[in-house]
Amino acid sequence: MNSVERRRDTRYVMRIPVVFRWRSSRSDSARGEGVTRDMSISGAYIVTSRCPPANSMVEIEVVPFARRSMPRGVVKAKMKVLRIEPGDNMENKKCYGFAAAGKTFAVCAGP
Repeated sequence: MNSVERRRDTRYVMRIPVVFRWRSSRSDSARGEGVTRDMSISGAYIVTSRCPPANSMVEIEVVPFARRSMPRGVVKAKMKVLRIEPGDNMENKKCYGFAAAGKTFAVCAGP
């Protein structure tokens, strides 16, 4: 069986902390934290124990590494959750990751 690659952009393996937010079914704001498994300019796979629902819109913020010599900025994106993947080695089969894609990550001015 041939597998078709649907990604437009190359994904790079990198472990970077992220914070993400979405609207729950009750229109409440929900929040989670995780670490990227891989990223491209238009998508990411995030390893976490708390996933947003599939097909929801999620705001992702990359947690910057603090360096005195670098200007502070924040990398953000609004993306759609394409799929969630349950872990088979976690208690209660809790979610362990999700894939999200959108237009692009953007660097915004930091505090």
